[in-house]
Amino acid sequence: MWLHRAVLVPRLAYAVLIRWPRAELTGARAALEKLRGQVLRGATGAYRTTPSKALGILVKVESFHLSIIGMAAKAAHRLNAYGQWTQGTRHTRLPGGVDLLPEFSIKTDMMIPRYFFGRRYGVVIPTREEWKARSNSLPGTGDVWYTDGSRAETDTGSGYFCQRDGRGIFFSLGRYATVFQTEIYAILTCAQRNIELGARDRIITICSDSQAALRALRAHRTTSRLVWEYKEVVNNNKVRLLWVPGHTGIRVNEIADRLAALGAKHPPIGLESYTGAARCLLTGEIRDWVEREHTREWQGTQGCRQAKALMGQDTNVGWTNCIAGCSRNNSRLLTQIVTGHNRLRYHSLKIGKEAMGICRRCEGAEETPTHVLTVCPKFAQLRHQCLGELFPTYEEIRALEAGAVLTFWRRAGLPA
Repeated sequence: MWLHRAVLVPRLAYAVLIRWPRAELTGARAALEKLRGQVLRGATGAYRTTPSKALGILVKVESFHLSIIGMAAKAAHRLNAYGQWTQGTRHTRLPGGVDLLPEFSIKTDMMIPRYFFGRRYGVVIPTREEWKARSNSLPGTGDVWYTDGSRAETDTGSGYFCQRDGRGIFFSLGRYATVFQTEIYAILTCAQRNIELGARDRIITICSDSQAALRALRAHRTTSRLVWEYKEVVNNNKVRLLWVPGHTGIRVNEIADRLAALGAKHPPIGLESYTGAARCLLTGEIRDWVEREHTREWQGTQGCRQAKALMGQDTNVGWTNCIAGCSRNNSRLLTQIVTGHNRLRYHSLKIGKEAMGICRRCEGAEETPTHVLTVCPKFAQLRHQCLGELFPTYEEIRALEAGAVLTFWRRAGLPA
């Protein structure tokens, strides 16, 4: 599927913010769905008769009109974060489902890229070997502070601790902050605290175990409002940022880690979000919306009886990964088994290649993948050996690894 991602998706994304309303038209949807079917059948080796909706849910490739709306939403919210977006004409009014996501009503951390030269604060990232050799001397003299950020199941927090006098504090940052933002926020608030204390004539060392945060603060190019705020706040002060290896038994750093964890366990005070919504949060919410719409579309699809019986109401991640990573023959065979469009008698009868659709072994029902995998008495012993059950249910079939299904199919001598 790399060709789909590398060639087709960029072509669909061209001028998507202007052209997306076209994807809502019935005729355009039909044309896009036809194109998706051709791509998926070519990638999986499926029969020409295989429905594109079944293939889409199997390999987790959403309808192209949903992809287009998702890409348009990402572009719109990026421009909105830059202050370059005004709702007005039709193409600026995205569908309500994606436009009303709660994450888009909060302020954002994104900004137009800006460049910061003449940095006066220092950033030191020693190697682990240097830390082992100079663990006592690296922090240097003066006030040494340790900062950390943390994320629990739902909320996030930051904290900092002063080694000299044992001062420490933690903050709850709510559910929208990323781990990177919690690390930056801890460094920023620690620097602001030192300025409030009037520590202008002393050398301040702020230690952090996040190399990503320190590299962002050292870089000239900035796309985060939080990072830019730090650069403006501390540039006229004697501040040195120092990387410290995390979770290696450095006592004061472990204290900062526990403070950040406490912040993540407490509810935030006031409105969220202190840090602003990161771009990855917004794009993640759009991606989740596209996946939900794709699943809802599949659940409302008429037909696809065989595929719905074996796949259920959502994507089977294990089977999807198998199709993406296994050989061409295995990918083709698994696709044909799951969708029901294969060389078994029932489907061959429907396309005019067989005179009858009755099971060639038991002669008691239609020869379909669901019949062979679950109830055909002639395959009961082999099912027990390969699949673990004599007469497995559809739910038990969905829980199987793709390799077990393929092994059973080949040992049964069924058409491949």
